[in-house]
Amino acid sequence: MLVFDSINYPIRIPQTLVKQFHVELILLHLKERVFHFSKQSIARLKAKANVEVGTNNISYYQALLSYLWRSAIRNKKLDPNKEMSCYMLIGARPRLHKLPNQYFKNAVKLESITMKAKKLMEQRVSGIAREINRMIATQTEEEFKKDLESWIASPKLSTMNTVMSNVMVTSSSSWFNVYC
Repeated sequence: MLVFDSINYPIRIPQTLVKQFHVELILLHLKERVFHFSKQSIARLKAKANVEVGTNNISYYQALLSYLWRSAIRNKKLDPNKEMSCYMLIGARPRLHKLPNQYFKNAVKLESITMKAKKLMEQRVSGIAREINRMIATQTEEEFKKDLESWIASPKLSTMNTVMSNVMVTSSSSWFNVYC
């Protein structure tokens, strides 16, 4: 049975979470950066990453994200023992095979990979991309269902206060499909 069939609608979100979310939303101030990479440079980055780790599973997205994340960490000159996280959206549509026909919105979940700054600075882009690839590979239909059932039982809203301070978050682009 699909998890959607067993949901007791509506899902109730505690008022304390709603009030906290509104306060943080008002105070939110993020730094946003937009980059442009040529198709050829991304293709070279992907090819190099795949050759270095001896696979062909590293995607354009994983290679580019690894490059950006490592570059951002190098330029911040952070404490090498500081934990760094990179958050990305994982697409549910290719994983939830029985998503209801009437569901027409985005179906994603937020996942992250965490490494110490020192490891990020010392590793090649290919090594970071391999770690991202492994994390994405664990996002199966069963994992999505488990996370959804857990959220329904105990709803939580992600806010800036619940996310650590040293993070990079990717979002969509009209030119590049970032939903893994």
